[in-house]
Amino acid sequence: MTCVLLDTNVWVSAFLAPEGHCGRLVQRLLGAVAADVIISPPLVDELAEVLERPRLIRRYGFTAEEVRQYIEWIWSIGRVVEPLPETYGCRDSSDDVICGSAAAGAAEYLVTRDDDLKRDPALMAALAQKGVRVVSVAVMNAVLDGATE
Repeated sequence: MTCVLLDTNVWVSAFLAPEGHCGRLVQRLLGAVAADVIISPPLVDELAEVLERPRLIRRYGFTAEEVRQYIEWIWSIGRVVEPLPETYGCRDSSDDVICGSAAAGAAEYLVTRDDDLKRDPALMAALAQKGVRVVSVAVMNAVLDGATE
């Protein structure tokens, strides 16, 4: 079973565009692939905070109830971990929580749309030492294509 942590930006994109690349990835991970999806309280808190932003609500027209249901669903399908309190030298210190959550859950993959994470060789090396590979949504879909053939 594939063990994966989805960055907040992937969850947000999946919510806003369920038929988009991130939405399809979430459906795949929870469908035929049956992945172990790692979440952490700070990650889910950040997700809720982002989805409560008035400009997103105005632009996409979703309701507070839809956000509540989405957050509850994520709590119900995820394996909850507490992030390791380590720092990974992320430009954005809040990304340390994402990295610490992936490491705490022994994720094989940290899937993100954040170029700060995907293009930082030192960060990627530090996570690789913990067995975590930082990948894009497209790379994760390619991995799953190989895993499901």
